[in-house]
Amino acid sequence: MKPTKIAILEEAQRCLLCHDAPCTKGCPAKSDPASFIRSIRFQNLHGGAKQALQNNPLGSICATLCTSEKYCEKLCIRGKIDHPIHIAALHAFISHQAHLLGFSLERRRAPNHLCAAVLGTNIAAISAAIELALDGVQATIFSIEPLWSTDVLKKLTIQKNDREILNDSMQTLAELNIHVLPMEEARAQINSHALKKFNALIVTSKEVWHEFSIPENMPGIFMTGDLVSGPNDAAFSIRKGRMAAAHTLKFMEEKENA
Repeated sequence: MKPTKIAILEEAQRCLLCHDAPCTKGCPAKSDPASFIRSIRFQNLHGGAKQALQNNPLGSICATLCTSEKYCEKLCIRGKIDHPIHIAALHAFISHQAHLLGFSLERRRAPNHLCAAVLGTNIAAISAAIELALDGVQATIFSIEPLWSTDVLKKLTIQKNDREILNDSMQTLAELNIHVLPMEEARAQINSHALKKFNALIVTSKEVWHEFSIPENMPGIFMTGDLVSGPNDAAFSIRKGRMAAAHTLKFMEEKENA
């Protein structure tokens, strides 16, 4: 059952307001739990929601699927007294507030002529596309599987609250003008060698890699998702997507300036 606003506020009141918050240090997705918990506790929902969205654009998905008991909640000092703060629930609440309040992500750079293709539709893929768009790159997602592929849909029961979570993320993609090609069109374009028009390519899963026989160690092709080491849970998948986007952007800019 979705927690009420009163329950969320009461949970935030349990926070010890640690000066050097271990929950923030332990978050792989860099969501800064200490910041949004303080915002909820002192009912600064406007400022907290805006900052939470900027820290983690996929906060709604991340909070719902993250194994927070292994990360931020495991490190929560309140757990030494009774039980940890339910950080994931607070994160889900403040992330959804950002969309209810109509906030949009602030781009780090204006849109430019660089373009990148992202093959796959797992969390790492969506994260990479968002990060590229925030730096002005035109990102296109090739939906090799259904959008929000099995790693998401298997874990989300399709109820009203979960549809809200997916809608939040789809809204973010639309606001950043990230193109999402449906499966049939995506496969047709790949098979017709349309990927050559992109400055760089991000591959996000082993299935995509093998199905389309993408060459290894080729300049301009970057890996993320289950193709790189580390856990495949939501928080680490977001982190992997960000890292792939950073490497891709660096490659495109260096090639541009060569």
